[in-house]
Amino acid sequence: MKIEMNFKETAENFEDAAYSIGYAICRDNKIDSWQMAVKEADQNMYNAKKEYYSNKNNI
Repeated sequence: MKIEMNFKETAENFEDAAYSIGYAICRDNKIDSWQMAVKEADQNMYNAKKEYYSNKNNI
């Protein structure tokens, strides 16, 4: 149970990080379109979820 909760927290942290990274990409590359940054963040979130479920299945 505790391990599963840790993975859930990790996935939530990945989600926060994904959107932070998306914002940073938008800012640092002076991208005017917020959608471009959100698209990047969504890809990061997809990868985070994939890693989360991969790790969960390996327990």
